[in-house]
Amino acid sequence: MASALLLLPDRNLHGHDYSGAFLPQAEKFEEFLTDNYPQLDVYRQEIDISQGFRNSRKQVLESIYGQEQLALMAFLCHGEEEWLQLGFTDSSIGLVADAVDGRAASYLHIAIYACSTAKDEEPGPGIAEGLAIALGKIGCTGHVDGHANLGHATVNPNVIRFSFDPQGVEQEWLVDPNDDSHFAQWQRLLRRTDLRFRYTMERTRERVLEYVVNSKKAKLLAPLTY
Repeated sequence: MASALLLLPDRNLHGHDYSGAFLPQAEKFEEFLTDNYPQLDVYRQEIDISQGFRNSRKQVLESIYGQEQLALMAFLCHGEEEWLQLGFTDSSIGLVADAVDGRAASYLHIAIYACSTAKDEEPGPGIAEGLAIALGKIGCTGHVDGHANLGHATVNPNVIRFSFDPQGVEQEWLVDPNDDSHFAQWQRLLRRTDLRFRYTMERTRERVLEYVVNSKKAKLLAPLTY
């Protein structure tokens, strides 16, 4: 069977970031995958962040080494354009691709539920784009979804998709913030429904927009309380 790997820290760092956001959202994501994708073996791995940045990275890579036919990987943690809380910077994010090499399914979905990892970084690519580039170079096909700004881990609507394959990387807004006909509804659905998880499982933005236009396709979730 193909596998899904959900990665998150194991404790609060700032306020109730783990207990109030990362953990409950990871649990809901796991439930969503179990209910809708029975063909996936879902693994939720909490990373011990008490031993430092390098040790966190080692744990993430070891978690990836244990996968076969990896179809989905999600990071639920803090981040910025040049770093990810679970042990990576823009110069080391390629190690994730090295670990994935030979373990990925034919199409790899990656969601980075962290702030600003899709934001443009000068002079080079940020975390999300850098990971997409590295995965394309090892022959993988798929996409990396990341957030362009600060916001809630799973309901931030400013999502940029980096689609990758051996020929290169293309980027686009999943739902353009300047799209007056769709963006407000997209924001509402992310807060109220499972579209916050469903979007990264869809391979094209056209499919995501189908859910935005026909909101009845998305399942209502309990309101956010954090």
